[in-house]
Amino acid sequence: MLSDPLTLLRDYTIGGKPVVLEGDHIVFGSTRFERTALTAYKAGATGGGDYYPIDSLWAILQKDPTQGKNTAGEYVAFCGSQNIKPVGITDRKELVEFLTGKVAESKSVDYAGYEQPEPVELEDASAGLGLESAEAKRASKPKERAEPTPEDREKIEKAKVAFQRFLLQPIGVKPTAEELASAEGDEDEVEAEGAAAADVGADEGVDAGEPAEAAKGGAGADAMEVDEANAKAEEAAGGDKEGKEEVGGATKATEDEKGTPAATPGSAAKPGLMKQEILEAALLKQVFNEAKPFIRFDRERVQSIQRREIAVRDRTSVLLAPSTTKFGVLETLLEQFKHKNKRKIEETGGREAHKHQPAARPSAFPGLRPGVTILIVPSAITSIVSMYNVRPLLEASEFTPGAELKAKEGFVKETSFLVSHTFEDGTKLELLVIDNPAKLQPHEWAQVGACIAQGSTWQFKGWPFPQGEVEIFAKMCGFYIRHSDEIPNQKTKGWTVTNLVFSREKSRRHEVGVIMTTFWVTLQKFLKIHKGNLLHNARSSRV
Repeated sequence: MLSDPLTLLRDYTIGGKPVVLEGDHIVFGSTRFERTALTAYKAGATGGGDYYPIDSLWAILQKDPTQGKNTAGEYVAFCGSQNIKPVGITDRKELVEFLTGKVAESKSVDYAGYEQPEPVELEDASAGLGLESAEAKRASKPKERAEPTPEDREKIEKAKVAFQRFLLQPIGVKPTAEELASAEGDEDEVEAEGAAAADVGADEGVDAGEPAEAAKGGAGADAMEVDEANAKAEEAAGGDKEGKEEVGGATKATEDEKGTPAATPGSAAKPGLMKQEILEAALLKQVFNEAKPFIRFDRERVQSIQRREIAVRDRTSVLLAPSTTKFGVLETLLEQFKHKNKRKIEETGGREAHKHQPAARPSAFPGLRPGVTILIVPSAITSIVSMYNVRPLLEASEFTPGAELKAKEGFVKETSFLVSHTFEDGTKLELLVIDNPAKLQPHEWAQVGACIAQGSTWQFKGWPFPQGEVEIFAKMCGFYIRHSDEIPNQKTKGWTVTNLVFSREKSRRHEVGVIMTTFWVTLQKFLKIHKGNLLHNARSSRV
């Protein structure tokens, strides 16, 4: 692809490829520009200055003063020794970040009024670099085609129309009745043309493969279709000579009374080969001959453009380019699809399982149904959070010691209750709070989403997790609650739990709201990752 010095310098810098200053040239591999060639990068904080030359941009990459490896004085001294104009102080940091790929674009890059310089030819001195000399390249390079004259232009336009007709033949567009009638009027010439179709183009230096070459040159034809049409014409008009006899050096079909081509002695007549097919094939070749001026012109024009192209990247450089291993957005999307599909599978699987299994016994906890999340709290009154005080904590973010509530007259401890909670993103959750998990049926343990740990291992006695606390807190979100003046239980250090610290002082109970926000955020994050089927959006929520 055609490229400018700024794009080349940025691509070579990001790719770690060397760019060198040789005399009056900045060299990019086999491509070089005059060192004074202007780039599309403008001076000034707002990009309103003059275009920087390529050697100024090259120099700041050699002695970068923005990273501390070289001082500003060393950079200016280097520019002076190489007779290079230094980059302005206000432009340096942004320019280096753009050239090294730290930023994708810069407001100082302006291609609107920029005139791209042409690369210079390598002189004989480049032979030392293993490159062709300018003389050798000029000798091997085809000469540029001169601009066509008005007469040639008219011929090319007519040939273009003929070429369009030629391309339509392979897809079933046949000659018109007028064209066939015209060809039939001069039957001998048409059939003679058909007989010589295999050698078409020989007298003008165009071989039978020219249609495919023309299509490859950019005329817009599919090479396979052109070759197919060419073969069809040769087969019908010149390749199959059965049913024809020699007439004055050309071939002429002999017919019976019904107009069907007759086989000559020693030939194998092809059934169904009609006179119209021969005429169509011959006309196809004639159209192609008329299209030759356009084919030659278009091919040479495209080749002229290709000779001026510069290959900035190839397959190897693309494969070796630095890449990232983290795709945050894609990972998030995949996780969402994973949870959505998992939830559907579990719901469908549950319905199918119930069809083939006997009816399960009723749950010991009213309100427990599919889609409800279970929270297990400690059963001991000495626990900071228990069934005595967990309801106001979850519903209103109010913390009162359980002993105080138990001492109140008429207070009754609940065995279980349901709490509804709506998260900031609109997701809803139904939470069943219990303190006696021994009553859970085996299939109900899959709905346990969270647990408040007291700090003692006896709390988990009888739970269906052979690997103990490690397995428990991998399958449910764990919380360890303590007072701020208490020493953390050493056993909890090896558990995957979130610590929530409450103060005994009444004056600081307003901090409970912040603590409970942490509780809900942590719980939602865990459920999204591990048990997405327990979260419900606004449409599917059963709240």
